[in-house]
Amino acid sequence: DLCYANPTYARTASVSDKDYADHFSEKTVLGNWLRSKPVIITIDDIMFVHGGISDEMVQRKMDVRKINRIFTEKIIGLNLHKINESEHFRLLHGKHGPLWYRGYFHDPLFCENSIDRILDFYGMKHIVVGHTPNVTINSLFNNKVIGADTGICDGRSGEILIYKDGDFYQSLSTGRRNKL
Repeated sequence: DLCYANPTYARTASVSDKDYADHFSEKTVLGNWLRSKPVIITIDDIMFVHGGISDEMVQRKMDVRKINRIFTEKIIGLNLHKINESEHFRLLHGKHGPLWYRGYFHDPLFCENSIDRILDFYGMKHIVVGHTPNVTINSLFNNKVIGADTGICDGRSGEILIYKDGDFYQSLSTGRRNKL
């Protein structure tokens, strides 16, 4: 899905006579580098994931190792039509998967009980996500979800999320820090 890709990347792919996904195959430097990186990282009791973790992933008992393994071995570099052939692939690459999920911010039915179920399943206390630009770093559900995307790709100055001594801080371009 190139709708969020910088137009330069789409043009580069079209000039190369290769499908965009081919640039991420196991035969490329970029593809091999991506395969060496996890989709989800956990540090102590904090989970870091681009989009988020949905209830659907918990219902299907998709643990972090399994998710990372499926992405590394089977999803990265595949064409979308191949991804759509498998239910697990559709879930992980779709709107309820770790790359695209935005339910914390956009689903009016998502509540603190929902995030508690997710955190309990994974043994975490916090989830830090990007992917959904906000004007400022924000926290939801008593700091259980931290939205760290401040729209720097849209030309905003951006902010930095700092975690120190068990607390999260929003750091502004002025150098000022605000505890979340």
